[in-house]
Amino acid sequence: MLIPLRCDAPLYHGPWGTIGVIILCFLLHIAVGMTDAVEAWLLIYGEWNPLQWLSSAVVHEGWIHLIGNMVFFWVFGLIVEGKIGWLRFVGLLASIAALSGCVEQTVMLGSDGASLGLSGVIYGLIAIAWIWAPDNEVDVLLLFLPFIRHFDVRVRTLGLIYIALEVLGAAVNSFAMSTPVLHLLGAAAGLPIGIVMLKKGWVDCEGWDWFSRRAGAAPPPSPAKRLPKVAVPAVPAVSEPPPDIDALLRAGGSAAGFAAWSRCSADVPPAAAFRLAARLVDEQRWEDAEAVAGRLSAAPSPGNTVRLLHAWVLVQRDRPGAALDQLALLVNPTPAEAGKAEYIRAEAERRRAALSYELA
Repeated sequence: MLIPLRCDAPLYHGPWGTIGVIILCFLLHIAVGMTDAVEAWLLIYGEWNPLQWLSSAVVHEGWIHLIGNMVFFWVFGLIVEGKIGWLRFVGLLASIAALSGCVEQTVMLGSDGASLGLSGVIYGLIAIAWIWAPDNEVDVLLLFLPFIRHFDVRVRTLGLIYIALEVLGAAVNSFAMSTPVLHLLGAAAGLPIGIVMLKKGWVDCEGWDWFSRRAGAAPPPSPAKRLPKVAVPAVPAVSEPPPDIDALLRAGGSAAGFAAWSRCSADVPPAAAFRLAARLVDEQRWEDAEAVAGRLSAAPSPGNTVRLLHAWVLVQRDRPGAALDQLALLVNPTPAEAGKAEYIRAEAERRRAALSYELA
């Protein structure tokens, strides 16, 4: 079993929709999930009821079913909601649930049975994440008793693994209606929605989406959001000067500097951002340092100094695989840089060995 733990995809919106759905699912499970009242929420075969397409997605069969789904939903929900915000995210969830539920209930007219659970919607999110953020990395825990392994894997690889396993499971059952088929229905519902949103410009993946990467297009150096095309009156442009990170570091410390960088990171000169990242490293504020160093290393030709700093931060964040990836991108390192790289590589290998262990 491959359990996702977290992803390094940048979040431009808070996870309020994801948290809200998780709370809703837990409250409903406590209120109706453990009673006969849950039957009113199920997607019933032999009927055609649009309300059931939505209601059945937020109830679960038991605690294991619920908690397992919420773990997956948290990781992939963050990837998607982080790009579009809670309102559109909730609408997206409803669209996936309605589309897959409609197909499922239509196909099963004249049959007996029922279904419930959010896993179909989660597979829709997996398909969307595969399109929107294929090169981001997910920390996963591999449980194959007695073995436990912890490592990083790209979204595109993890998504393909999940989908391939469901196709295999569906094939074993001759593609009869079953849990794997329901998961594939969710993925089939989410994939076109994600593609349409991307092509229509309703989501900005900053050149890191599957189509841009496949075409070999370099992502833009600035993560600034695209502005709508509107008529602008001919008035002198007045722009706010970029924050003086160095002055903020002297006056208010790294907290003030990071707060200013978070508000307008695209306007901060790379040199100032690097000094901020180095200060955060000195203070062992690893999560904030990862945000700044990650943005710097995503720019075109960031340089070996940035790569080394980012790799060290990734090691401290228990992401040794990602750190080794950064070291592999060093270009003609100087002897001093090569020495630092060897030290970081040794620490990354040690951390990776410590994170992968075998149960006695």
